[in-house]
Order: sequence, then C-alpha cells, then structure tokens
Amino acid sequence: MPAYREFWDPEIEIRLLLHRMEEMRKLAERLRNNMLYIEGEEPLYSFHETEKAYVFIVDAPYSNTCDIRAKIEDRKLLISITKGNNVLYRLILSLSSDADTSKIEIDRVKWLIRIVIPKIE
Repeated sequence: MPAYREFWDPEIEIRLLLHRMEEMRKLAERLRNNMLYIEGEEPLYSFHETEKAYVFIVDAPYSNTCDIRAKIEDRKLLISITKGNNVLYRLILSLSSDADTSKIEIDRVKWLIRIVIPKIE
C-alpha cells in the first residue's frame, strides 16, 4: 500500500471541504450583493413631479408572480424585483430632500409599478 494512504484522514478532508464550501457561499453572497450596481438589469422607468408628490412608474415585465421590494437608504429608493431566486431587475433612484419617505405608496397594475412619494409640506 502506498505511503500517502497511511496518512489520509477523512475527518481532515471533510473539514477542508466544509471550509471551502463556506468560502464559496461567502463569495456567492458578496457577488449577489454587488450585482445591485450592474448595468443592464435596470428596468425602464419614468418620473414626474406634481405639486404634492414625486411619482415613479417602473416597467417590470414578467412581474405578475414576482416579489417586489422597495426600501429607502440614505435618500435613495432601492427597488428589487425577483422571481424565485433569480433577480430580474434592480433600480436605485435618488430622492429629493423634500420627499417624505415615511409615507410611500406603491401600486401595481399588471407589469407597471407606481411609486408615489409625497413632498414634505
């Protein structure tokens, strides 16, 4: 029997494999988080301002059975549209300083998403 077989320890192999799997999971998570800034996955959208609010219309085709998430961080509106584990679209929109971020309204009609952010009076 070759000498290298005498020093082989399956427990060490399993620990190394688990360590590598954890490194790969962290790398995949980091890549998934960085995809927020990739161009080309941004949906079409339009913006208009009224006397009382800012209105965003986002075109999100194939979103009938999708998960739509919107959140605000640092005066930016972050919109993520996913279907299962697949990210379809991500959008980052800068908000004006007079936007009242505590009273956002979001409606969806078929594949269009309407986001209304009132102005601070």
